[in-house]
Amino acid sequence: MAPSCTCPRSNRSTPRPSAPRPRNPYRLVVTAENHSLIGGLGEAVATALMTGGIHPSFRMIGLPDEFLDAGALPTLHHQYGISVEAICASVKSWL
Repeated sequence: MAPSCTCPRSNRSTPRPSAPRPRNPYRLVVTAENHSLIGGLGEAVATALMTGGIHPSFRMIGLPDEFLDAGALPTLHHQYGISVEAICASVKSWL
């Protein structure tokens, strides 16, 4: 998939596109991250899309902003819905 905007190098914690094109070529945009959704990739992508006038259906997958259980990663990924299988099931349900 070709990118719809470019992200120049900058001194920011998250990249921001320099000139998003106001179009909506995507039916659904999903971000997935292995940490809290607060202040993460999903928020940066949502901001870039909205300020660029691009308004697709948008979903973020990640961890809740709370103290989390400890344990083996596969168990925790399943518990918090960020395993490969859980992400695939979520995306399929949104299509």
